[in-house]
Amino acid sequence: ANLIGFHNFQYAHHFLTSVTGILGVECSATSIEACQQTGWISPQLLSIPIGLRTASYKAILEQLDDTGPPGLEGRRVILSVDRMDENSGIAHKLIAFNKFMHQADPETRSSVIFVQVTVPYDDFWAKTHGRDKLIGQVFQMVGEINAKFGDFGHVPVHFLDQYLDEEELVKMLAVADVVMDTCLRDNFSKTSHEFLLCQAGRSEDRPPGVLILSEFSGSAQSLRAAAISVNPWNTLEFAEKIAEALAMDADERRARYSYGHHYIH
Repeated sequence: ANLIGFHNFQYAHHFLTSVTGILGVECSATSIEACQQTGWISPQLLSIPIGLRTASYKAILEQLDDTGPPGLEGRRVILSVDRMDENSGIAHKLIAFNKFMHQADPETRSSVIFVQVTVPYDDFWAKTHGRDKLIGQVFQMVGEINAKFGDFGHVPVHFLDQYLDEEELVKMLAVADVVMDTCLRDNFSKTSHEFLLCQAGRSEDRPPGVLILSEFSGSAQSLRAAAISVNPWNTLEFAEKIAEALAMDADERRARYSYGHHYIH
C-alpha cells in the first residue's frame, strides 16, 4: 500500500513499532522505509480521525424544547449507549454504579437515574457473540441494584434494550448530566462525540454535562481534555469518577465542554 490510514497517532505508532519489531524494517514517524518486504515502495502513514456528520443532529436540536423524556424531571441523569457485547463494558458500568450508590448519601441516591441503552442486533450477530448470556447477566445486575436502592417512587437504573430513533437519542443526550462512554476497547467513541454535539442547547442555569471516557477508547487521546478519563476495569475508581462528575462545578463543566465542542467541529 502507498498510503495507510489510522484513527489516531497512537494506533499508527503501534503499527510502526510492530513493523520494526516483527519485520526488522526501518521506519520514520510517518512512513516505512522502501525495501524488499514493501516491494521497494515507501508506504506513508496518516492519522485520519473518524468524525460525525453533524447536520442531522443540529436539525433535531433546533426543534427541541426544554422538556426531556417523561419521568426524568428533577433527576440527575447518567446515560450510556452501547452495543450489547463484551467490549462495551456494560457490566463494569453497573458494578461501578452499584459501588457509587453504596457510597452516596440518601439525597444523592434518590436524585440520580442511570439510563443504560443497548442497541439490538440481528439474530446471527446475537448468536455468534453470546448476546443472550450477556443480556441475562445485565438483567440480573440491574434487578439487584433496583432492589437494593429503589423504592415505589424511584427506580435508579432504567435498562432499555431497544432501538431509539435519532430524535429520541438526541433528546436523551441533550438532557444527560453525565455520559459514560467506557468501553473495554473501541476504535471510535461515537457516543462521546454525539454527547458533546447535543449539549449545545443547555441554558445558563443548567451547565453542560460531564463526559466519563474510557482510557482504552480510540478517542481517549483527542478528547482527554474534555472528559474524565477512567480505567473501566478499576470499578472502585470508576465509582469515584461518577461522584466526581456529578459534583463538578459549573465553570469546569463549561471549560471541558468548550474544548470538546470545539474539537468535534
